[in-house]
Amino acid sequence: LRLGIQKGDRFAIMLPNSPEFLYTWFGLNKIGAVEVPVNLNLTGSEIQYILSHSESKGIVIHADYLPVLEEIRTALPDLKNTVVVGEEAPARAVSYQDWLRDAPEELQPVPISEEEPTVIIYTSGTTGRPKAVLLSHRGWVLTGESWAFMIGASASDRIMTPNPLFHANAQCYSTMGSLAAGASLILIERFSRSRVLEQTRHYKASIMVLVAPA
Repeated sequence: LRLGIQKGDRFAIMLPNSPEFLYTWFGLNKIGAVEVPVNLNLTGSEIQYILSHSESKGIVIHADYLPVLEEIRTALPDLKNTVVVGEEAPARAVSYQDWLRDAPEELQPVPISEEEPTVIIYTSGTTGRPKAVLLSHRGWVLTGESWAFMIGASASDRIMTPNPLFHANAQCYSTMGSLAAGASLILIERFSRSRVLEQTRHYKASIMVLVAPA
């Protein structure tokens, strides 16, 4: 809100799996803004297309990806705000830690209909430009509830996933499913074949969400 982001505005997130991703996602949705997650593996031209097409007014980005953003910045006149995670923010940007530290403890409630948009997820674009998929608060909540019901998740479960939060799988299954079930969410930054069993034991995961190779 302090950055001028209002209900209905689009705001991009380009972060690895992290608490900062979750804080930003739910913060945007709390004020009625629309989250635009960006695949970390895209090229500069693909990122430019998504930010331009979605009319994103800002982005929360990890410092590792700033060089790519700087290459396309002049082609994104609508992108007014850059919030940086991971190191000191450069000129024209805001440090995420400063942004979070200065946040008020309470906000005035924003009336949001369950049919209003919550996220714009872009398809992989394997046969052309990625397609924007606009999804509602109701859709995201119901998907999480139905997934939790389907697998029998409960509040005693500990759901672990290394799947990326920029993808619908980790958002509407692992995250929304955990919330629907009242379960704990164990968010791993990336999949490691050599460490996954150790991580499962360490965090006492009872449910693992992975993408099985064909």
